[in-house]
Amino acid sequence: MDVFSENLKRIELIKYKKSNKSDIKINVYRNHSFEIIESIIYPFLEYSGIYATFDIGFYDDSFILKDSDSSIDIFWIDLHNYTNVEAFLEYLHNLISSIANKKILIVFLDTNKKINFEAFNFLNCYVFSISEILGGDFLDESKYSITGSRLSNVASIKLAQFLGLRILPSLIYPALKAVVFDLDNTLYSGILGENGIDGIVIEESHKSLHKEILNLKENGFLLAICSKNEEQDVRELFAKRDDLILSLDDFDELCINWNLKRDNLISIAKSFNIGLDSILFVDDNIAEIENTKTLGINYLLAKNPQYTLNAIKLYPLLSKLTTSYEDSIRGVDIRANKERNSMSGLLDDEYFSNLKIKLRFHVDEHISRVSELLNKTNQFIANYTRPNIEKVKEWIDDTNVCVVCIDMSDRLSDSGIIAVFVGSNIKGELVLLDMCISCRALGRRLESIFIYKSCSILKERLNVVSNEIIVCFQNGERNKPFLETMKNLSKKVEDDKFILEQREVSTQGIKLL
Repeated sequence: MDVFSENLKRIELIKYKKSNKSDIKINVYRNHSFEIIESIIYPFLEYSGIYATFDIGFYDDSFILKDSDSSIDIFWIDLHNYTNVEAFLEYLHNLISSIANKKILIVFLDTNKKINFEAFNFLNCYVFSISEILGGDFLDESKYSITGSRLSNVASIKLAQFLGLRILPSLIYPALKAVVFDLDNTLYSGILGENGIDGIVIEESHKSLHKEILNLKENGFLLAICSKNEEQDVRELFAKRDDLILSLDDFDELCINWNLKRDNLISIAKSFNIGLDSILFVDDNIAEIENTKTLGINYLLAKNPQYTLNAIKLYPLLSKLTTSYEDSIRGVDIRANKERNSMSGLLDDEYFSNLKIKLRFHVDEHISRVSELLNKTNQFIANYTRPNIEKVKEWIDDTNVCVVCIDMSDRLSDSGIIAVFVGSNIKGELVLLDMCISCRALGRRLESIFIYKSCSILKERLNVVSNEIIVCFQNGERNKPFLETMKNLSKKVEDDKFILEQREVSTQGIKLL
């Protein structure tokens, strides 16, 4: 089943054989039918790697809460049921505030009246109106008495697709980090080496695709080109064709050569300092995709520009429900790594001085970024605590726990907050409950400085005298850089703990703020 198709039929979706596996429990509070969604959402969820069980409540216009260990609570609300919508929204706001520590998704079937949903600005609460999701005409009042919902059949399929591919995965998993595009018959029609610059066809659907790619960039995704072409030909194409909305400067990495694409994808991942499973590869050639599958990369077959556009809009983990300052500066920071890497022959103090590195240590601040970084980092992470916003607040409110985060910049770019350390005083010893460093900051010779300077701050704040540092950790699929670094720094390892000795580290050439 092609989950990105615009022409899916309900009968096909209902026949889908749902997996018996269930990792995620989703609570549904509703005053109109959610079953029309639940019955057809599983192909989309399972494509996204989500094996879910829905606990659907009774029809209830007052939404009485129940005790639940759910991962997500969905409020599925038809506002047509209320004569005084403003009063209901105030009631709902108070209700949601009592469970704001949970991940909450509110989906309103809105009325013709313009409604301001901005009051639902809880940190873990995400609000969508069906009119914004679908646009156009999505109601079929004739179905209400039969199905318990005013949604048309087409609307329910589109909503299941949107929720299962785009929204629910974004509530559960970290977003992808980069999208890599082929050129020929992907970003335009034609083969540059055969058709020439003037023979390349750029249709309106291609232009819409280009705009969506720029939207990805604005939302903090890294972009790259991986194409079998002559680089000079490609540069001339982008320079001469004014109907190409994209420019080469929009891409953070160019691999335009005749090498194997799998080799180029490995090179791109290395340049971005991210895992291959954080990349989506878009190509029109099924053979190229098949040859790269063993890398563990995400892939999308570009059947035609309209299909590719629709698929990118829906592709799991290409949607960020919130964007941070760090998202906006990621591309510039990554591109600056090339110049940083050119200084590899310098000694540490020369390297730091040349770059004019500045580090600022924050204590018990930047709650959202702390949660975000500990939930999305994979290569350099210790204990996978994956805290939500409320958990970070608990840490900060706990006098026996302290959170340090590090803001880094140099003369080439501002990296933003790129490291987090969570420490606790347990029986007079400093225990790191978790720690992480963004992949963008790895390889800048700063890991040990981050660790020991942060631990020094934690020890002072938590009144720890002992020189031993206990680092709680787990062996993850992708945190090999963390494990190797800690093995080099540690004096011993005990089961799930690294034992370090606090020490002074040279920061010559670095400005500490």
